[in-house]
Amino acid sequence: MRSMCKVMLVDDERIILEGIAKLVKWNEAGTSLVATARHGAEAIEKIPDVEPEIIVADIRMPVMDGLELVKSVKQQWPAIDFVLLSGFRDFDYARQAMTYGIRHYLLKPCNETTILKALSELTKSREEQELSKPIRSETQCPVKKIEQLVHAHFGNPELTLQWIATHHLHMNADYLGKLFKQKKAERFSAYVTRVRIEKVKVSLATDAHARITELADACGFGDNPHYLSQVFKRETGYTPTEYKKTHAHS
Repeated sequence: MRSMCKVMLVDDERIILEGIAKLVKWNEAGTSLVATARHGAEAIEKIPDVEPEIIVADIRMPVMDGLELVKSVKQQWPAIDFVLLSGFRDFDYARQAMTYGIRHYLLKPCNETTILKALSELTKSREEQELSKPIRSETQCPVKKIEQLVHAHFGNPELTLQWIATHHLHMNADYLGKLFKQKKAERFSAYVTRVRIEKVKVSLATDAHARITELADACGFGDNPHYLSQVFKRETGYTPTEYKKTHAHS
């Protein structure tokens, strides 16, 4: 039998967050609640540690709203499913959610039964997909391990496929690079840059005292804050200062 499906709950309203966490009988849908977060940026920060398979999230939140959360998560962890909650009959939000493959869009206030129904449908669908997959070859395993290692060592400026191949996987780096690009449809270097920039974005949005020099060192750009600023501008369209002003959680 498949193990319980891990769920993360994200809502900026503490009462709603605690209420849903307490009232929903998660195990009845074959799920277990493994983490909560107050906004999208906090959720992204927790994902590598708790590895949720489903995220139940409010649409309208500060720092990073539900749709921004979906977009960021689907880029980094495409297998994670979503149940989105909204207090508004905003069909534009629903339409945007559907472009990311989101089919469960619930209007608040939604009761325990409604949430359980959505979760049950998702867990059943995930189980059917798992059963329909051919037996995985061993060559698929390194890609997942590479992703985990990137999230664990993104602060290391020497993080390369050669470093991973030598110190962790003991496999040919060129082969790993080709395999990674085949499975993820992007180069390893681009993936590392994206992960690092996401970490910087979270820090800028949540830490009022975040300094670009410290972030450069902590996120793998070494002692080169100017290079971090260049990459950040290229990837986001903002300078770090502009991003902090427009996205900081007050």
